[in-house]
Amino acid sequence: MRVQLVWFNLNCTPKMNIGVSLLARELSEAGHQVSVLHLNEQVGMSFEPNEIIDSIRQFDPGLVALSFGRNHLPHVEALLPKLRNSLPEVPFLCGGVHPTLFPEQVLELDGVDYLFIGEVDGLLADFVARLEQGLDVSSLPGFWGKRAGRIWRNSMAPLPDIREQTWIDLDHVDYGPSLALNRGMFEVITGRGCPNRCSFCFNQVLRDTYRCRLPAGGKSMPYCRKRGLENLFGEMQMILERFGEQVKMFSLADDAVNFDREWMLNFCRGYAERFDLPYTCNLLVDGVDDELAAALARSGAITKIGVESGSERIRTTILGKSFDQATIEHAIARLKAHNVPTRIYLMVGNPTETRDEILSTFRFAARLKATSTRLCIFYPVEGTPIYERCVRDSLLTGREYENYDDLSVLRWNAEMALLIDKVHLLHPWMQNVYLSENCGREYGPLLGRALAMPESEWATQETRNWIRSSSLALTRKLRTQEIEHYFNPFPERPDVTFLYTGEPVGLPNADMEPGES
Repeated sequence: MRVQLVWFNLNCTPKMNIGVSLLARELSEAGHQVSVLHLNEQVGMSFEPNEIIDSIRQFDPGLVALSFGRNHLPHVEALLPKLRNSLPEVPFLCGGVHPTLFPEQVLELDGVDYLFIGEVDGLLADFVARLEQGLDVSSLPGFWGKRAGRIWRNSMAPLPDIREQTWIDLDHVDYGPSLALNRGMFEVITGRGCPNRCSFCFNQVLRDTYRCRLPAGGKSMPYCRKRGLENLFGEMQMILERFGEQVKMFSLADDAVNFDREWMLNFCRGYAERFDLPYTCNLLVDGVDDELAAALARSGAITKIGVESGSERIRTTILGKSFDQATIEHAIARLKAHNVPTRIYLMVGNPTETRDEILSTFRFAARLKATSTRLCIFYPVEGTPIYERCVRDSLLTGREYENYDDLSVLRWNAEMALLIDKVHLLHPWMQNVYLSENCGREYGPLLGRALAMPESEWATQETRNWIRSSSLALTRKLRTQEIEHYFNPFPERPDVTFLYTGEPVGLPNADMEPGES
């Protein structure tokens, strides 16, 4: 059968979904013809429904399978009816995180024939073969459907053993453009799941959904599980053989790479023996000690930690993080002691957050002095505990979003709404005023001027240009004086900053000189 896979990646960093890629390989190896349509403005195809339909029609599929999250549900709702009208005889299958969490909602969408809940690798090829042969698919675990006036809902299939996970598909997925746009960073996953229960993350609700929908008494792998090391290293070697020096580093895209300590230590040893490229990974802070930090250092790790807030109230009570500031400071100190570059994630615009709590986040970040920071604006993922709180307290504006770098979707008074909007561009300055006396003296007047601007002045392109030119001029000045400060080297990524120290930051894919644009 000819199968058209569609991945929605609009208004986001251009990346191919790893699950879609490995499904493409499984289908191809099972003898099916596969086409992968990557919807993204910078690579693949932008959201022009007529062009998308023309592309799919040219492939002439026997099945169209769409993978998406909640952020792209409006696009799916807009596209599906048009696809149905254009391809009335072709069945449509939906999968991914949002269809798994809200299958009833997705099954009701105009144009949906089937959906899958859970993880479909190892199962999709059989479903497609049965469709092609005209066999009944209504009893297959994990699949829901509505055909010929009949609706069926099956229990979730057992979670797959991923020790021998299918490798990604380098033949049907064009990784070249996104690899270039991501400055040579290639994403792989080493496992699935996260043991944390953060109130804002889909992992908590996804784990609870699995627990409810898996058949009672059935055998299933645990939610948190790891790939076999030889399986993982083999995939990495395949990638390097295909792309060579275009790959500057790997990104381990797991939400928490070190929930299995023994596996992580073995990974570090094995990676250091086989590869001479740095890699990034997300760490659980309460597992960081000297042994792990030393192993990470030897293997070329660049670590990332979700600090989120400098306010204990926001981090623990509102966001549901399980660790305090002392735990964070201990982890950062151990990583620094072993010269492991570290990025911290910061999040503002959290429910009930005050101006002082936002400022405390940047004071804390300045005290940590991580190698890099990334700022996100809070977004309540539908189905999470914090989303329910936002609904209960009438905090939602109804505004849709596509990425976490966008504006807040919560209701704020005019003063707080403007502050959150300003933080999106001013966060490097807001860290620098607390970083040192010299930095505070240089950045304080600029930040004071920007924070005092009324909305009418702030919203102008002239102000944007002033912020960019002032940042470039000041970082050049401070470099000549060898003064540490945070700066943004990537105009296309205003959410990211790096700490200038006069020493290399260990990022081979980054031009760390201040640019002109």
